[in-house]
Amino acid sequence: MTLSATYAAGPWEGTVQGRLIGQAKLNNLWVSGVNVDNNDVPAVAYLDLRGSYKWNDNLQFYVAVDNVNNTPPPNIPSTSGATGTNFLYYDGLGRDYRGGIRFSF
Repeated sequence: MTLSATYAAGPWEGTVQGRLIGQAKLNNLWVSGVNVDNNDVPAVAYLDLRGSYKWNDNLQFYVAVDNVNNTPPPNIPSTSGATGTNFLYYDGLGRDYRGGIRFSF
């Protein structure tokens, strides 16, 4: 689930975004304590912030921070014996900062 809200006032704009990946099972056919010790994958939530300032019609400055709380991905075991996570679904970078300038001619 993704939920975001944006507020704009004059040249300023800010966005708050929340991302939630719900809890899951490693395998729906397995029973915890019988087939596997722990069949649960916990829910994970991320908070992202973005802001921008529009200098004029051709120039805008922006900043963004993704995963503000630096929430780690869950550790998911695999059948090969290795542990890790699925980076298609979970944030593997941690807190991430970006900033820049957008311009047009």
